[in-house]
Amino acid sequence: MYFCGMIKKYSFYLIVVLLAFSSCKSSYDKALKSGSAEVREELAWKYFENKKYFKASPLFKSLLNDYANSPKLEKIFFHYVLSDFYVKDYYNTAYEFKKLAQRFPRGEYTERAYYYATLSYYNLSPKYYLDQEYTKRTLEDFQLFLDRYPKSEFAYDVNSKIDELQQKLEKKAFNHSNLYFKTGYFNSAVIAFQSYIDAYPDAKNRDFAKLLQVEAAYKYAENSIEYKKIERFENALKFANNFIAQIDKNPIGERPKFRNQLYELKTKAENNISKLRYSVPQYYFKRKNYTMAVDEWRKLLKVVPSNEVEEVEDKILNAMYLKAFSSDVKFKIENYSAFVNEFEKINTADLQTKYQNQISLAEKELSTLIYKVPVELNEQGRYAESRDFAKAYLDSSNKLNTNVLDVWRKSTLDLSTIVTADAAEPLLIELMEDARLNGSNKYADRASIKLKDYPLILVSKPYKDKDYKKVIEQGEKLMKSQRGGEYRQEIVYLLIKSSYKLAKRGKRYERLPKYERTLYLINQYGSEVSSGKYAAEITRMKENVNKQLSKFGK
Repeated sequence: MYFCGMIKKYSFYLIVVLLAFSSCKSSYDKALKSGSAEVREELAWKYFENKKYFKASPLFKSLLNDYANSPKLEKIFFHYVLSDFYVKDYYNTAYEFKKLAQRFPRGEYTERAYYYATLSYYNLSPKYYLDQEYTKRTLEDFQLFLDRYPKSEFAYDVNSKIDELQQKLEKKAFNHSNLYFKTGYFNSAVIAFQSYIDAYPDAKNRDFAKLLQVEAAYKYAENSIEYKKIERFENALKFANNFIAQIDKNPIGERPKFRNQLYELKTKAENNISKLRYSVPQYYFKRKNYTMAVDEWRKLLKVVPSNEVEEVEDKILNAMYLKAFSSDVKFKIENYSAFVNEFEKINTADLQTKYQNQISLAEKELSTLIYKVPVELNEQGRYAESRDFAKAYLDSSNKLNTNVLDVWRKSTLDLSTIVTADAAEPLLIELMEDARLNGSNKYADRASIKLKDYPLILVSKPYKDKDYKKVIEQGEKLMKSQRGGEYRQEIVYLLIKSSYKLAKRGKRYERLPKYERTLYLINQYGSEVSSGKYAAEITRMKENVNKQLSKFGK
């Protein structure tokens, strides 16, 4: 009985509360939907003062149209957006506060609107490890606010928040750089730490970042391939020396405790560089990169003690000889000459004796290479290189070397057989000019025959290659310039035949103008082919062209 009585009692209270709530809700909805502006405004201020912003906001918003032309509009607009701000609708309030400030640029609430607009972005700024777009935007807008209102009542708060956001960006930048370091991307870490150091000159972790940058640079060098290690250890050494100099000049904060670690890294880098000066040239030498081996041994020569100079010079001479011996024929003269010049600088009797045989061979090679190089290049089918090499020697020599001249002639003629027809003509003319100056020879005679056939070659070669557009281009040029001689009928035939083939192979929408072009060429030049198989073939093509044109209603 007692239990039933309790249920009845509390049920009565629950019904009273629900009825009261329903009554309040219905009066709020009624005022929002159909109440007068005065009623809604009074209710809006009541909810706002009682901090029921989620109810105040719709009421204030409903008044914007009612007070569109009223002096009250700015105040209503501001409190509508401020209500949304208090319910944390920051995306909306960032936009609406700016809209308010732009609408009332000299209004009573303009300064506060700009402040709260930026404060909205501030509240959207996420944890430091997330994307910081809103953080950067907030910093820009806070700075604009201070420029606009330097004596604002909000200035102290804005400056405090700027410091807070700068520290967030600084923390993100440091952790981003450190992540590269921890995951073994040492070169990226070096670059990222440098960006951090440059961007945040007053950062509390700046000196620690410099130490980590030195260590990252050292590890990057340590994990590099052999021939890049010296350069990268030198870079690590540069970072270490610069930081040590800064510590010595201004030993503040935690700097002194970094000195021992820096000296340790510096010593290790220097030791590695000393060892690598010997191993790197040998690395190149084993891979037959004699040029780089010689360059590295020359660097070593500047720093080795005097008792090691002869050994390094020996390695340089050996590498230079092997480079000359194994190089492409085109570079043999240059490389053997460099070897001989290097040998002449040597003052050590032992090395002079040791390399006497190589010097004799080099000098013998140099005496014959002037002729052998262009010959070998020609035999390898490198006609242009052979021709250029022989030409350079002939132009620089005071005495005519007939053997080299003969190689130049052969290479020029050979080159004319593999280049395009229009590129071959000047080569053949050059051979004819040589015959005029130095007397006729078998190569000039062959060039004369080819030049006689040259107009036909201009069209027959591209026709053979199925380059019909080129045939038409060259053929029309020959016809208009009245060239062709005894081959003129064949040239006309190939010209018309190429145009006909292009028309047949063209896409449907291309065929009409191409057949018309072929008919034009037949009418223009066909009469020059008076008899024989070419005339019969041109007649047949004309009949076919007319048939095709009739299909197009022509």
